[in-house]
Amino acid sequence: RQQLINTARDLFASHGYQQVSTRQLAAVAGVNAGLIRYYFVDKAGLFEAMLRETLQPLQQLLQAQLQDKAAQD
Repeated sequence: RQQLINTARDLFASHGYQQVSTRQLAAVAGVNAGLIRYYFVDKAGLFEAMLRETLQPLQQLLQAQLQDKAAQD
């Protein structure tokens, strides 16, 4: 699962969403393409999971900063 997310991040960033196929994602990740369906249903689900996991640390940082600012006020 994590290997697919990491590969998706790299391929989508370098080639764009439309240019990347599920077969390409699986091949570069070194896994069977069926794992995309198993974990994410389809390419869009993988893209959504990749975005969530990529942006989560940033969201947590922003929330912490807002809480610190609110505590200071």
